[in-house]
Amino acid sequence: MRITFTVLLFGCWFSLLGQQLPQLTTTGNFLKDYNPSMLAESYFLFENTFSIDVNYRAQWLELEGHPVTQSIIAQNLFETKKGFSLLVGGRLVNDKTGPTGMVGGYANIGGLLSEDPYYGAWGAGISIGAAQYRVNTTEFKPRHGNDILTLDNRKQTYPDVGFGVSWYKRMRETFLEDGYVWAGLSVPQVIGSQLSFETGTNGEFQVDKLAHVILSGGFQKYFTKVNLVQPTFVVRYVSGAPVNVDLNVNYYSRELFWAGIGASSNRSLLLEAGVILGENIGFKDIVRIGYQFGYTMKDYGATIGNVHEFQLSYSFE
Repeated sequence: MRITFTVLLFGCWFSLLGQQLPQLTTTGNFLKDYNPSMLAESYFLFENTFSIDVNYRAQWLELEGHPVTQSIIAQNLFETKKGFSLLVGGRLVNDKTGPTGMVGGYANIGGLLSEDPYYGAWGAGISIGAAQYRVNTTEFKPRHGNDILTLDNRKQTYPDVGFGVSWYKRMRETFLEDGYVWAGLSVPQVIGSQLSFETGTNGEFQVDKLAHVILSGGFQKYFTKVNLVQPTFVVRYVSGAPVNVDLNVNYYSRELFWAGIGASSNRSLLLEAGVILGENIGFKDIVRIGYQFGYTMKDYGATIGNVHEFQLSYSFE
């Protein structure tokens, strides 16, 4: 995010860089949030065509006004064997960092081209919605009392559009037999624009929305019918910031639990674990409850604090 304070009284410009797209886990289950053509992880693991996922993430807890994100994501695959299957869903997201925040609602629609989606498909999808950006100028802490004239909450709503393409395949008679391989490319925030918030007769607060490009992929290697490893990767690009690469490996016992480890090019470490509830408790559907812990290995890691994320997923066929 590029944030610009324009203080007309002194004729000065101030720019800050920070998080723009709400941050979610990169280990697989929430990749469909960035790519409307990407199937939910519950399909690759359990062949479940409907899923709903709830996520709560708090980052850098030692910092005042640290980022906090909540999201709800739903998806349903209308699976057919007629060459085209419809993929629909939606998401709600709320994100707050210090005095700034956004709340958005989106509808996703996509299609899978395949005679039988169970064995693989090419996909394309679009996300259409709106996001309301808000700034509570009363929370600003200027160095001098008259640097910025603060008033009250400012809100602006803008349309938001994203798109993505994807591919996946169920492997047969190879090293990855019975496992899926997938990849996707998306631009979750296509519309770039500049949001301006007046803070009084002497000041202006601006947010520049930038387009992001996200490349993701992964595969599964089964050892038994229910035990597998699942490596995934995510590459993120946005103008004016270093390319970020996340690598993760999860181990699944599909009837009991999963655990994983990951690392990022921004020198952060991720650990996660969760339980899987289904036939093991006499329940025909699948419930997953997970937790992710993040720690930055940079010099200031202990100063900014850790990342904690909680996940709840429900899916059925």
